[in-house]
Amino acid sequence: MGPASSAPARILVVDDHPVVRLGIRQMVSTDPGLSVCGEAESAAKALQLATASNADLAIVDLSLEDGTGLGLIRSLRETVPDLKVLVLSMHDEALFAERALRAGAHGYIMKQEAIDGLVHAIHEILAGRRFVSARMSQLILARLGPNALPSGDPSGQTDRSGARGLRTDWARIEYSRDR
Repeated sequence: MGPASSAPARILVVDDHPVVRLGIRQMVSTDPGLSVCGEAESAAKALQLATASNADLAIVDLSLEDGTGLGLIRSLRETVPDLKVLVLSMHDEALFAERALRAGAHGYIMKQEAIDGLVHAIHEILAGRRFVSARMSQLILARLGPNALPSGDPSGQTDRSGARGLRTDWARIEYSRDR
């Protein structure tokens, strides 16, 4: 299913707080191309639902009842390798985004940014791209050094869509380098 077909992409929501799951479900339901296919409050239930629900993407919190989201991401990648994973967490992305990407996540968004960016992040990942915030992409670029600008733009200036592409490319580079 998902973006290439007419059926909505199936989203699995994994968070230990019922009110957060409700909010995510409501945000996702505003997009006719997305549908929540299951909800889990624990890593164990998430693994069970991931194999049974045929989800296209899982939205995963890092803090769960029975373990860490990082461990769940690794387990999901082993159990359901085609499942895309987006981390939605209150934890500072400067400390956890790289860890989540290394564990196998396709993107990271902080809960503070979710109202404006969650559905966009979902679509980016379903389209085959990685997603991190503009702030995180700047941190990655700073670590890569001053010669890290894309070769297609010698001025270093990008429009909004270019910045989004840049964000995606550097997250992919950082993730790939550590595998």
